[in-house]
Amino acid sequence: MDRNRLFLVMQHEYLSIVAKKSFIVTTILVPIIMIAFMAVPIILSEFNKSDARLVAVVDRSGQYGNVFEDNEDYTFKVMPDMEIGSMKGEFDKADGDIYAFLVIPANVDSMTTVNVYSEKPIKMSLSERIEECLNASMTDNRIASYNIPELNNIISACKVNVNVKSHTWNEDGEESVSSSEIALITGLILAFMTYMFVLMYGAMIMGSVVEEKTNRIVEVIVSSCRPIELMLGKILGVALVGLTQIAVWVVLVSIVSLVLGIGSAFSATDMTAGAIPDVPQGEASEIIQAIMGVNWVRLIGIFVLYFIGGYLLYAALFAAFGSAVDQQSDANQYTMPV
Repeated sequence: MDRNRLFLVMQHEYLSIVAKKSFIVTTILVPIIMIAFMAVPIILSEFNKSDARLVAVVDRSGQYGNVFEDNEDYTFKVMPDMEIGSMKGEFDKADGDIYAFLVIPANVDSMTTVNVYSEKPIKMSLSERIEECLNASMTDNRIASYNIPELNNIISACKVNVNVKSHTWNEDGEESVSSSEIALITGLILAFMTYMFVLMYGAMIMGSVVEEKTNRIVEVIVSSCRPIELMLGKILGVALVGLTQIAVWVVLVSIVSLVLGIGSAFSATDMTAGAIPDVPQGEASEIIQAIMGVNWVRLIGIFVLYFIGGYLLYAALFAAFGSAVDQQSDANQYTMPV
């Protein structure tokens, strides 16, 4: 095998992809799109906080109408007792101001069932909110029915919540905080990236092989280099494209993480204990320690190793199937079996 010819094929395949504007735009836009996918739901939830839905409560038991606490999603208003037909009339008259009617039957303590009436299926968050409020209140009433002094306080004092903190040792025996949740999320993201790269770049090789066969270019190329040099050069050239894209993304993510880390450090100096909204300061510091405790250099190195191995395997299969067909439409049919 002539290394010069192999290098020329690799160089041509690499530059023909990297020099395209589509590659540059995609490499820059993909991280932005991924961040947008995570940020948009958070932003929308912030805008929706001021749009709390009104839930009308009809309490036929006379005990639980006022146990519902308003939150950012729902407000509860106790209504006088009425029949289902009257509820429908009130619902139509409200013209969208009432989201649903909650009916608490008189025998709710024995049946433990309530009914919700609305024009469309209610959201799961409303069901969870109703269950949360009623479960707590009905549990307190049932405990009080036993007429045992201080029974509620005794039960509350007996409840124990165990917090499991995970620690790992490195090769030097140093201890660091770890998190199975962060490990799971990181593994899922890297597995998805591996699958995406293998599918995208493998299909790219298949398309390139089919295109050269269709245009009869391969006959000219094979006259000056061996088929193994051509095929291996294509596979390795596209592999370098994938590694280049990964390297660019790692640099971009590192820069963003550095900027966010510096910003958090500056903002932390102005924060008092518990100033982080919705997250206690202790939990926030543990999350940061768990993220910093991950050996990202080793993890990225292993990811690159598995990416290269998986890519070479599937790229060879894609290239083999591409060499067996003469049209792009036929090649697309082999993508799923591979």
